[in-house]
Amino acid sequence: MKRTLFAPLLTAGFMLTAPQANALYDGWFDTYFAEAAFDTTLRQNQRNHENWYGNSGAGKAAAPAAAQKGVAKYRNDNSITEEIDAKMIDALRRHLQSIGKYSDASEQQLKQLQNSYLISRVKNALLSDGYDANSIATAMAYVTAINYGIARNLDLAAVKAHPMVEQIQAAMDKDSYLQHLSDADKQRIADTYYWIGSLQMAMYMEAASAGNQQALNDLTKEANDVLTSFGLSTAQIREGGNGLEIHR
Repeated sequence: MKRTLFAPLLTAGFMLTAPQANALYDGWFDTYFAEAAFDTTLRQNQRNHENWYGNSGAGKAAAPAAAQKGVAKYRNDNSITEEIDAKMIDALRRHLQSIGKYSDASEQQLKQLQNSYLISRVKNALLSDGYDANSIATAMAYVTAINYGIARNLDLAAVKAHPMVEQIQAAMDKDSYLQHLSDADKQRIADTYYWIGSLQMAMYMEAASAGNQQALNDLTKEANDVLTSFGLSTAQIREGGNGLEIHR
């Protein structure tokens, strides 16, 4: 039976505290895009996202002979995860400083977050639940499904995305851009997605638990904006029998 995309992570006890979620939420997403010095980020690769998603709809033609199977996959290197962890924590630190919410307490929280090995836990949970976590396709489905769930006010613990992973993976097999990327660069993209999706999920869960409707409204708007940046909308994602699917 196909299992959910997020249940392993949720049962692992991942959750930011209310102060962490509130402090990190206040515009951190846009600030991250503007300031984080990644060579491969969501906006810088927007043309590729649209290409991957645009080729992942139902009823598309089979991949041409030049396609390379498994292009989305990479050999995991723990040092890359540590690199991305450090860059994300630094981006969050600079954001808190920019909005006047940085303090000794917030620095301690950031250190706790960095020492939690968040992305390693995410990937281990996904691997244990049948997903290939060392794949940009899985990472993109992860962040896309989270944003769809937030936009539709769903219970994220019930969300499945196996069909979406397969759709995105098939599209990536035909993408010459990915065919020329190193394992390290693929992992940098994937780990960035895992970070972004996990923080969004934590903030959504915290806002829902606290009954903070304003935060939920803000998160819903942000989620729709993220889907738009991918060239998608909630209307183009459907909940099939085995999980979320992209339809054009």
